[in-house]
Order: sequence, then C-alpha cells, then structure tokens
Amino acid sequence: MQGNRDDWCLTHATAYGIIVQMRVVLDTNVLVSGLVRQRSSATDTVVRSMGKHWDLAITPSIFLEYEDVLTRPNIRKLTRLTANETATVLDYLVIIGLQTAVYYSWRPNLLDERDNKFIDCAVSADVDYLITGNTKHFRSMELGPFDFEIISPRAFVKRAGIS
Repeated sequence: MQGNRDDWCLTHATAYGIIVQMRVVLDTNVLVSGLVRQRSSATDTVVRSMGKHWDLAITPSIFLEYEDVLTRPNIRKLTRLTANETATVLDYLVIIGLQTAVYYSWRPNLLDERDNKFIDCAVSADVDYLITGNTKHFRSMELGPFDFEIISPRAFVKRAGIS
C-alpha cells in the first residue's frame, strides 16, 4: 500500500512541482544521541537533517517523552544544552513535526512496552521509517502487514543518501 501512495504522490507532486519527503518516527534515544554526539555520528546527521530531508511524525505521547528525557538534569549535562536551548529544541520539534493522532493502539508485544507509542505513530502517520538505536527492542514485534521499516540511524543515513 505504501508503494501505491508513494507512486501516486510522486507522480502528482512532480506534475505540480511539489517535493514529497519521507515520513519518519524518531525514537527518543536517537534524538538524545544526536544532541550528545554533535557533528560526529549518524545520529547527529539524522537530527540535523530533520525537516530538510524528511518529515518527523510525532504524537503527544512521543513529544511528552522527548520533553521528559531532554529536561532531565543528567541528559542536559550530556547534551550541554541550557534550559532555554532545550526549550528551543522542543519548540522546533513541535513546529516541524507532523502532528499525528493515534486512534487505535496496535499492542505489538514489544520487549519494552513503552515503545508501543512509536509503532502506533508509525502506523497512524503511514511513515516510511522508524529510526531507533535499539532495533533489537522491535524484533519480537507481532505486527500486521504495515509498510514501514525499523532502521538504525546509520542505515537510514546510508539509505536516504544524507550526509
């Protein structure tokens, strides 16, 4: 189904001069790693390319997790961001994020049940990729025939041709 949507969108977008970007769900660990390892890793490249090469799908529960984690003192110390800079990052995520409503929880039986929100967002937003630093957390997933790939930041950067 994803391929059909993409083919239709690309055909019509080209006719109207519209650029269609990939849709992505970003696991919190990738966001934090990108802010910690600035200019030195695939996670940084993923975070810096947000909004330029791909659209971020986000739900209220994902945003609240981002906010909770990024405002923790130990994480702020690692990222070296001030409270104002952290607030700016969070504001940016809200501004560029594709606000996604989840009407049904898929309950995919993940190793970490707290990761269900990322699957729910991926399905609801019809994303192309769920980028995570913990792909093993998603291997046990019992999920239907949805057309998105669970991928590491390094594999995403390579696949998307982002540098």
